[in-house]
Amino acid sequence: MKLAYLTNQYPKISHTFIRREILALEAQGIDVTRFSIRRAAENFPDAQDQQELVRTRFLLDGGTFTLSKNMLRVAATNPRAFAVALRQAMEMGWQSQRGLARHFAYLAEACVLKNLCAARGITHLHVHHATNPAAVALLCQTLGGPPYSLTVHGPEEFENAAQLALPTKIARAAFVVSVSEWGRTQLFRHCDAAQRHKIYLIRNGVEENFAEFAPRPIQDTPRFLWVGRLAEQKNPMLLLDAITHLRNENIFCTVTLLGDGPLRAGLEHEIARRALGDRIELKGWANYKQILKELQQVRALVISSRAENTPTVILETLLQERPVISANIGGVPEMIDDDKTGWLVSPNDAPALAEAMRRALETPPETLQHMGRLGRKFILEHFDGMKQTRALRRLLETYASPRTKGN
Repeated sequence: MKLAYLTNQYPKISHTFIRREILALEAQGIDVTRFSIRRAAENFPDAQDQQELVRTRFLLDGGTFTLSKNMLRVAATNPRAFAVALRQAMEMGWQSQRGLARHFAYLAEACVLKNLCAARGITHLHVHHATNPAAVALLCQTLGGPPYSLTVHGPEEFENAAQLALPTKIARAAFVVSVSEWGRTQLFRHCDAAQRHKIYLIRNGVEENFAEFAPRPIQDTPRFLWVGRLAEQKNPMLLLDAITHLRNENIFCTVTLLGDGPLRAGLEHEIARRALGDRIELKGWANYKQILKELQQVRALVISSRAENTPTVILETLLQERPVISANIGGVPEMIDDDKTGWLVSPNDAPALAEAMRRALETPPETLQHMGRLGRKFILEHFDGMKQTRALRRLLETYASPRTKGN
């Protein structure tokens, strides 16, 4: 088996779980070629991401000329397969919010990918996210490229299943991975019953860098941490509402936000407007050592998202024996035991989030530490990175064909 990974953007600060999975497979003796459709417009604070950047081949790096050249080459050498792929691109485009033009671009990208796979002898593609990379992999397979498997993270794929042609992508995949039981149930909803046998649960694994550091005692400090992309899905404005609610009750605490994104300017304006500058600090993206340092100085992690599946930062937090406050959404309840390793609250409910933060502030540090220890024990037992990767490797060895095949 000659394996390649395909993603939309890799490396990417918010995709460390993909990097971790690739490196774990390589540690188990599988060589992995990295393909990404485009480069992430980010400065990487983590040295491992910088190394991965050098190792990754980007489909769009050659520009329009390279896309056109590869499309003409594939169309000339296998016109029948190209015609079938063109029809598939049109079918997906008609039902998609992104339209036909974008799916014609996916077809061009699939031609580039098909030729790269042929040149490198790739016999199987594993794709992360059932959005555009899955469409490119499907079209590449039709053009005579390798079969593909798919890890679906959600929640976007589940919210827009029909527009993303999720049932078709599942049907064409060799196998499909869900990272939570909740996600697996969602996949069952969006596929034919005959496809359910090839949908597997493989959880995101523990980050070794966090597991190897001994947790530090929780200090009696009114500090919290928030980590994520400053975007609508992560709902950082809800955190501001919760902090405002606490201030109105004369309860003091501070929150450090690690992350960046399109909502940053609006958040900075709102923090200034509400005079919350002494309570909320925006620090931008951080590498794992910086996240670890911040975790060691807080009482708990706060997650304000409106939609999630299984956030990696929960693993990182519980490994450092800190409880987690989060909305009761997606696969989060599979990671947090309410009132035992953290607090689950109603989504999009600022008073409920504020109340959970108040409880964390009033809980003695030794009790918080006990909650964190229970969380660490659970994560090490159920989210062991090498165990999860071995399960993925077995699936790849079972399903991945040693030869390329097209439809």
